[in-house]
Amino acid sequence: MTATEHDPARMTDALERLEARLAALETGIVQRLAKIEAAVEQAGRRRGYYLGDHTALSVMENGQMLLVDTRSRDIAMRVLATGRWEHNETTAFSRLIRPGDTVFDVGANHGVFALLAGPRCRPGGQVHAFEPNPDLARLITMSTWLNGLQHLVKVHTLAASDAEGEAVLTASEAYSGGGSLRQRRAAAGFAGSEFRSIACRTVRLDGMFPDPTFRIDVMKIDVEGFEGRVLRGMPKLLERSPGLRIVMEFGPQMMKEAGVPATEVAAMLQGLGFSAWGIGPGGALTPMGWDALAEKTQGLQNLVVARERPY
Repeated sequence: MTATEHDPARMTDALERLEARLAALETGIVQRLAKIEAAVEQAGRRRGYYLGDHTALSVMENGQMLLVDTRSRDIAMRVLATGRWEHNETTAFSRLIRPGDTVFDVGANHGVFALLAGPRCRPGGQVHAFEPNPDLARLITMSTWLNGLQHLVKVHTLAASDAEGEAVLTASEAYSGGGSLRQRRAAAGFAGSEFRSIACRTVRLDGMFPDPTFRIDVMKIDVEGFEGRVLRGMPKLLERSPGLRIVMEFGPQMMKEAGVPATEVAAMLQGLGFSAWGIGPGGALTPMGWDALAEKTQGLQNLVVARERPY
């Protein structure tokens, strides 16, 4: 027999040390299993699948499936990594939509906002997505089918403006969020982001929707400075849509380059009885005066615009 076996006290001490080691080992195993489970759960929420031909399928935070162009280093990379895009703005946008609403997504890009709107405007609603880049419009169309929204979301491969006709869209595969009817150079910070020219059709929304009973309830406008031209092309729709709630980008420098300065955009909306709120974290709204917005010459501000505080 060993000395430990002859000494009950030493045996008890050895057993206690063994139990402590086993307990520590058990704790370590439990902690590692918890981390593995969390990683699996995270991967399930943020999984993406490459489909070939520069196309990937992303599962969004809300469970929707979105097809993205993998060459996009701004939108697609963020969507594939996080399952979301412009969280504050999409949160505000979602809160504006009610069952039965008619929703416009002007400058739809990959279709994040249009797809969000689909389930929220059921039953009885409709969504119109406007995207002049044919490659992105094709992805949106396929995404509507993947999510069972093909009969609810109508994709229009054209640009909303203040005149009917033809225009040239400058677009970059690497900087997909920067497509514009303005002439553009390579986007700073995006290597290989040279812009290419794409012929596109432009329409006035008043001309496209002439029915005097047709109204819009919610609209998102993000067209890289052409917001003023979009609004110029829809005065009748704006007047006959009293409950319209708009999420829009307000960029004075880009608006000036597009030919409709921020002062005109602010005066136009104020004259139609609209007020403005800045979009903050979690979609929180902060009142903003039109005079202050009209005085801005630089920067970008995402706004909710409505005749009454929407929420």
